[in-house]
Amino acid sequence: MQHTRRQFTQTILLATAGCTTLAQQLFAQAATTDYIVQKGDTLGHIALRNEMRIRALKDLNNLTSDTVRIGQKLKIPTKHTTYAATTTATVTYIVEPGDTLGHIALRHGTTISTIKQANDLTSDTVRIGQTLIVPTAHAKNSATATSTYIVQHGDTLGGIAMRHGTTISAIKHANNLSSDLVRIGQKLQVSSIPSSASPDLLANVRAATAKINVRRDNWKRIVVHHSAIKYGNAKKYDAAHRQRGMQNGLAYHFVIGNGIDSGDGEIEVGPRWKKQLLGGHVRSYNINLTAIGICLVGNFEQTHPSKKQLDAFTQLVDWLQRDVLKKKTHFAGHKELKGEQTVCPGKHFPLAAMHARYD
Repeated sequence: MQHTRRQFTQTILLATAGCTTLAQQLFAQAATTDYIVQKGDTLGHIALRNEMRIRALKDLNNLTSDTVRIGQKLKIPTKHTTYAATTTATVTYIVEPGDTLGHIALRHGTTISTIKQANDLTSDTVRIGQTLIVPTAHAKNSATATSTYIVQHGDTLGGIAMRHGTTISAIKHANNLSSDLVRIGQKLQVSSIPSSASPDLLANVRAATAKINVRRDNWKRIVVHHSAIKYGNAKKYDAAHRQRGMQNGLAYHFVIGNGIDSGDGEIEVGPRWKKQLLGGHVRSYNINLTAIGICLVGNFEQTHPSKKQLDAFTQLVDWLQRDVLKKKTHFAGHKELKGEQTVCPGKHFPLAAMHARYD
């Protein structure tokens, strides 16, 4: 009778614990092992490595704060196959100047509410240097290929991440790096996301350009721009450019949408590319003659390009160089061209990473 009463009491407690999630209940019921806190450990990193939320780890160990000390013994759940199969992959992200929770979510293909839940946040405010656990759009049981990469002359962490289809934060976490600096000859463990994780964003472009007689010898470089406003698409920019007296309309050859007036990551082919006309996207007539202009919709002085926009951009440039022009071209941001007084494509566009990929 006493055993039955105890079971009943436990059931009532579980039923009335409104803030206890299903995941926390699974952890509470699972077998545990002991973990000894090491130098440099944080509660967030321990939770991340063991596929837990910070709140669940704190509840399991009756902790009232996020502080842990070297040598402290913590209970860690033994891996549970059923639960692990339903979780998403996570990365550790360090908040940088200009970041917002929305931008971080956008770049990692997740949502603000998901990040807040994973980090037990009660507001949308984040601070520079704050460590966040960010669930990504890729399933936990998706296979990732891990390889050893030797840092080469001119490499940056951003460029290495871009080439391997991963993030700076993921590489730093995998290699216990505390800064973005790398040295020539340094060995890094790099886990790449399978290519199938990024959808093919070129299908419409291939169809729209299949019959174009491309002037391969003419195009010498690719220049990236931002629109400097968050609204617009190829049609709207074409109308605006014609109103400014540009005879051929849309100044760019391609426009990549941000999800407002066209799809997020949608690549629109402009009339100048279809007709193989010179661009109108920079001041220099000579550069316009030989430079392909690609514009991403958004003001990247204020916000970051979305993950889909960056995926679309790299897919487009890769395709242009490999399959269309069949050669390497010079790559530049608008502001890097001689005589151009502009901040385009904005401080939040990853120019260094793109140079590492295309130079």
